[in-house]
Amino acid sequence: MRSGAREVGELLLVLLLAACPAIAQQQAGHGNPCADPSASLQSLNVSMSGTSAVQLVALSGSTKIHICALTVGWGGGKSPTFSLEYGTGTNCGTGTTVIIPATTITPSAPNSPAYPAKFFVTPSGQALCYVLTGTSPTGQLIVTYVQQ
Repeated sequence: MRSGAREVGELLLVLLLAACPAIAQQQAGHGNPCADPSASLQSLNVSMSGTSAVQLVALSGSTKIHICALTVGWGGGKSPTFSLEYGTGTNCGTGTTVIIPATTITPSAPNSPAYPAKFFVTPSGQALCYVLTGTSPTGQLIVTYVQQ
């Protein structure tokens, strides 16, 4: 009877892990920091303006930035676009790589890219920046991330 109870327990564990991929990933050491309850989630609510790169999250030599959620809202200007990038140097001025290419910001509703949690991860030692284009563009950005 004991071996039967053990088999049932093992079967329940397998079913639980199959039903909860995030738990299975954490068990395997490949966890999603965005879904990890022990991770330190950070959030920024930024009023954006100008047409040059602006740093959102400073680089750290050994950490990656895991972007968990992102919402961009339109403020004003003519033909505004938003893009997200990472790099080093002042305002990602060196080694810049685009994460989200220039996307039109519409006045009708906030734009929330339809990507899964942890949809972007920078390499170690990179800062996270945004860039607006257009004529006198303004907007609002809310980003949630984990840096580890």
